[in-house]
Amino acid sequence: MSGVFERGRTGDYKKLASARWAYPEGVRKGASHYEGALKYEPGKIWLGVTPDEDEFPVGWKDDRHLVTIAGSRAGKGRSAIIPNLLIYPGSVICIDPKGENARFTAAIRAAPAEEGGLGQRVYVFDPFNSSEAPESTKACFNPLALLNTSEEDVVERVGIIADSMVVQTDAKDAHWDETARSLIEGLILHVITSPDFKNVQSLKTVRELLLHGDRRAAAQKRSQEFVNVTTDIDSPENDDVEYPDDDWKPDSQSDPETNEISPFLALLEEMISSEAFPNSIAGLAQSLLDMAPEERGSVLSTARRNTKFLDSVAINRVLGNSLRPFSFDILKKAVHGATVYLCLPTRYLNTHARWLRLMVASLFDAMERNYNQPKCGHPVLAIFDEFPVLGYLKSVETAAGYLAGYGMRLWAIIQDISQLRRDYPKSWETFLGNAGLIQFFANSDYSTLEFLSKRLGETEVIRELSTKGKSEGYTEQDLSEDDKRIRQRDKSTRAGFFEHQVDTISRATKVDCTESQTEHVFKTLLMTPGEIAYEFRRISQLQGVICADAPPMYLRRVNYDRKDFQEKWRNWRMQSNRSKKLR
Repeated sequence: MSGVFERGRTGDYKKLASARWAYPEGVRKGASHYEGALKYEPGKIWLGVTPDEDEFPVGWKDDRHLVTIAGSRAGKGRSAIIPNLLIYPGSVICIDPKGENARFTAAIRAAPAEEGGLGQRVYVFDPFNSSEAPESTKACFNPLALLNTSEEDVVERVGIIADSMVVQTDAKDAHWDETARSLIEGLILHVITSPDFKNVQSLKTVRELLLHGDRRAAAQKRSQEFVNVTTDIDSPENDDVEYPDDDWKPDSQSDPETNEISPFLALLEEMISSEAFPNSIAGLAQSLLDMAPEERGSVLSTARRNTKFLDSVAINRVLGNSLRPFSFDILKKAVHGATVYLCLPTRYLNTHARWLRLMVASLFDAMERNYNQPKCGHPVLAIFDEFPVLGYLKSVETAAGYLAGYGMRLWAIIQDISQLRRDYPKSWETFLGNAGLIQFFANSDYSTLEFLSKRLGETEVIRELSTKGKSEGYTEQDLSEDDKRIRQRDKSTRAGFFEHQVDTISRATKVDCTESQTEHVFKTLLMTPGEIAYEFRRISQLQGVICADAPPMYLRRVNYDRKDFQEKWRNWRMQSNRSKKLR
């Protein structure tokens, strides 16, 4: 037991603070001591090597999520993401903003084991072809195609889809966001239950209904009303009936400007007549009809703004049915694992981030529904590069703590603490506090540096203080009569014609010098913010690692293209393939 629990007892000196680094020799010795074992082995998260001549390979195995905090252009891909994609034997889903991860690792993860690969199924979602991946790997995912209306939780699943597309704006006035979310949810349920949309069940159809309403239903109503009116006119009973002028219309839900039936109001009438999920479809439609036109217009505007990304032809292609179909269940069911790349160019991250949110929310839903552990024997690794682009996702906030129980490990990669604090103002500290590992390098903003400095803790340092002293004494006194006679006699010994005056005063000077040394114990930060910024700067290739169950480490980062590591990557892949055969 640590001596920290003995602090405060009389007569026994105990340390003021005990934070310390796991030095390279300590990392090697601790490889057999800590629960996860620090030596890298296939199935662990690759971290790097010790910063000495031995370059001891270090890995981490833990069922908690990981967080990487590294500045822009710091080399996160080269030294952290890609190395793990080259050797991690389990299933992986990776947000790939530049398409580089798929470009450099998809072929290796798909290659058969006998060719030095991992033998996995590879699915590349690349609406703008940023990865230049082969067409045979391109995939699509239609979230509506997997919904089963006979399941009791279908409304909740649709709610997850709608929630992922509506980005919360102002928490003080959440009415518009919540109502828009309910509208999207109701439209999705209407599309998957109405026979009119049997062959076009997709989010593209939902978007068209939001923009244009149900033009087919409006046309049918116009046709039916025309038949009803002409029938009434031709009836002998109505020979004496006087009708209004030509602007008269029987349909009360008509557009007063165009004098035509509004497709959107026709859509609401269709939803009201639906018998499926009455509260979510008919009830929602009726509440919209009961709104004032201005309020209804604001709700529509909010829903349309949040689904604008569905206007993209490229996005609709990966959300449709024209490419290789994909289901998130494959991440657990594939015996050798599966790899999914979500590629989106950085120039579209802001405008099309809702597509990424939709995919992530669908991933969490699938992992939770299938509570079995992955058949490949390793947790599904979710690498979320540019994690803040997703914004606030309730599914992330609630799932981070229990995903391990469903065979999944989350790896969030951010540039600074302020991004996490912005999106999760009430839970960002909990998110970081529950992380099994925090990796950091190339940090420059003070809030991040201060957080890391405090997280590393405090330690004791001993300083030797030297004290020097000097004292001088000066005295004067008259000579005695005998001394004066002696000096007077000495006067006769003068040489030549030179004479000197007899000094009748005695002077004395005394100098005392002292020097002492004492040791003082001070409590200080293990690393100051400035030291973190300098020691772990980008060109140093060093990284800091804060572990939940071990002292913090400083390691050297290894780029994926380092020549002397190519054979090691391959050997670790072969080792993991052999272990799969034995399983």
